[in-house]
Amino acid sequence: KNPCDIFYEHRPYEFVGENHRHTIRLHLPFVDKDEIDLVKVGEELVIRIGNFKRNIILPRTFVGLEPKKARLEKDYLTIDFGGNNEQEERGNHG
Repeated sequence: KNPCDIFYEHRPYEFVGENHRHTIRLHLPFVDKDEIDLVKVGEELVIRIGNFKRNIILPRTFVGLEPKKARLEKDYLTIDFGGNNEQEERGNHG
């Protein structure tokens, strides 16, 4: 095979921020949800899968928010972030 060929086309993770929702989406094939451990430490999200650990530096818009919900669907782990401002906005609108 040619070493210049592209062998992998997926982004390892992406940050999405829209409509007051902040989400990280990670491509994690071959992983069971029971194997995943998430913890936010300062400006980093630490993800442990079995014996492997990955630290992801969070963008500034995510730093003041806490992980609220995580779900694994079709090889993608989606982590929703939120905080007090988001809860206050929900309270004001309904």
